Amino acid sequence: MFSISNKDAVEFLGSIDTGPSSNYIITDPPYGNIDSPHYEGQLKDPVLSSAYMESFSSACFLKATGTFLFCSLHQTEEWSNALRNAGYEYVRTGVWIKPNAYWVPTPYTGGALEGFVYACKTRNDGTHSRIPAYVCSYGGHLKDGEEKHPFRKPVPLVRQVIRDLNVRGKNI
Repeated sequence: MFSISNKDAVEFLGSIDTGPSSNYIITDPPYGNIDSPHYEGQLKDPVLSSAYMESFSSACFLKATGTFLFCSLHQTEEWSNALRNAGYEYVRTGVWIKPNAYWVPTPYTGGALEGFVYACKTRNDGTHSRIPAYVCSYGGHLKDGEEKHPFRKPVPLVRQVIRDLNVRGKNI
């Protein structure tokens, strides 16, 4: 598993040797939440330009059979188009519902929903119709020495995504 800043994500993807096997990318690029009072200083998300989204999507296409990308709800169409323009087949847009989001959803506020887009090079493996909307509580326990991060995805959520994509044993 790699963790890098968005500034060098495209360069990083170009530098890794993925080998001949099937690879999948599960990623959570910045959402550009520049107007939120909850994210200031180092927590402030940069706004990704359309050109950057296209470049990132193309880098993913060169390295991976499929890309599962978390994004804000208002970015789903732009990311879907960028992944399609890179050569992927669009498969699914959906949501992750966070029942215990700290914005107390009633019924759901923007902070309680995040979008995702999944695209792949081929849709013939039969897994794509099984990708649901995800319901998973936010957070979880941190390991000793692990830094709290407001954008962290819960391990159970990522495990479920891997199971639903049927990519267990592949390079992710």
